[in-house]
Formats: sequence, C-alpha cells, structure tokens
Amino acid sequence: GRTPKVNPTAVDFRVKAKWNIAGSYAIKLLQFNYVTNSDDQVLPETPLTGSFSVYTGSALGTLSNYVKQSNGEMKARILVRQTGPSATLLPSVSFEYANQVVTG
Repeated sequence: GRTPKVNPTAVDFRVKAKWNIAGSYAIKLLQFNYVTNSDDQVLPETPLTGSFSVYTGSALGTLSNYVKQSNGEMKARILVRQTGPSATLLPSVSFEYANQVVTG
C-alpha cells in the first residue's frame, strides 16, 4: 500500500484470519523496514484459531523507517505455519482483511 504520512506516529498491521481445516497453526506478522532493507517482526508467532480473530502487530522505534520516503510505499508480510497435528498436509487459512493502519 501507500500512505501520504511519511512520518507516522503509529504503524499497525491488522489481519483478520482463521484456519479452515482443524489443526495447530501459528501466525506471525512482519513489516518491511526500508532503512535496514529487511522485515521486522511486529507480531510474534501467535496461535491461529478456527474462528475469525483480529491479529494486530505494532511497529516500534523509528516509524518513518516503515514508509518509503520517496513515494509513501509500505510493505508487510503474513506468515502461517503448522505447529502440531493437522487434518491436512498444508495449512488452509482464510483472511477477511489485512490492513496497514498509519496514524500521524
């Protein structure tokens, strides 16, 4: 996404998700840092449930690092992994939304 706020006061990554097929899964959220050119973890590995839940990761430190200063671009990643027994070989996950919320 893009934002006109190149010097934000808060950067949150909100994802509403659930697993589709019974199993043990975890979700982790990452926000791209343009200064280090790498992903920063904003939500540590958290159990994913079978009901839609909102998972929020909040960036810390110099928040302007998460916005590309030349054009307001922002990037984030969602990681899901199986952490135990599952009824399927690969994780099956539904997402209702994934939003980057920028305040400032």
